[in-house]
Amino acid sequence: MRELILGSVRFGKNRLAERCALVSGLAVAYVATATEIHAIREMWNQR
Repeated sequence: MRELILGSVRFGKNRLAERCALVSGLAVAYVATATEIHAIREMWNQR
């Protein structure tokens, strides 16, 4: 089974995904996306 959970920031995607995973008993894979500028900004903020 594959399920794609989409939503805006603070939508509760992680909570929903965790509940679905628990109920299904199947393995779970997380995919996170970001544009290059977000990745660069994050690296800069970690300095």
